[in-house]
Amino acid sequence: MIRTLFSQTAMTNFAKLSVLTAVLAIYAYAGADIQSRTLEVSPQIKLELADGQQLRCTVKSWDGLGLEGSCGSIRWERFKPGLAFATLKSLVQETDLDACADAAAVVVSLDEGGIVANSALDWARKSGVTYKRLNTIRSEAVEIKRVRTQRLIAEFTERLSQLTPEASAFPAAAWTSLHSSDAGTVSAATIEAARALLTRAGAS
Repeated sequence: MIRTLFSQTAMTNFAKLSVLTAVLAIYAYAGADIQSRTLEVSPQIKLELADGQQLRCTVKSWDGLGLEGSCGSIRWERFKPGLAFATLKSLVQETDLDACADAAAVVVSLDEGGIVANSALDWARKSGVTYKRLNTIRSEAVEIKRVRTQRLIAEFTERLSQLTPEASAFPAAAWTSLHSSDAGTVSAATIEAARALLTRAGAS
């Protein structure tokens, strides 16, 4: 009986935490300011993901968090930075300077301070993106990374809440692999969330 009450309390707290984190992620994304871009012509491209998977996909749109197409939703953290950069270059017309700047911000968010990030910034500059806009790309990249991390934490918390015998079902989909630059942040945040949850549940 005590175990059941504890499990119910823990599940309730996990659910509340999951909803709160998801709501925060939605509001945070609004500040990232990378608009969804619907492509006039949907190109079919070969996507190479970080786990070695290769997909043929007709891409319909992309934004700061990923792309949409015939292969469903693919998030940028599923790509290695270089492959994300190559994919974005194939989707962006270099005459669209705003799109070039947004694409560079996505790459920098995946490879902050790295060689690929610098290449993306140089590509945006050569495409004609102004120095004023170039100066904002890094701050935009930080915002994109923050939103991505919050979303990963929300998903982690939601899946964790299902890992009990009382849960209605265990997760059916594989967990999203974390990009190396996100792993430390997500791990620290989820450890603190779990510690706070157990403290509250123990006092219930």
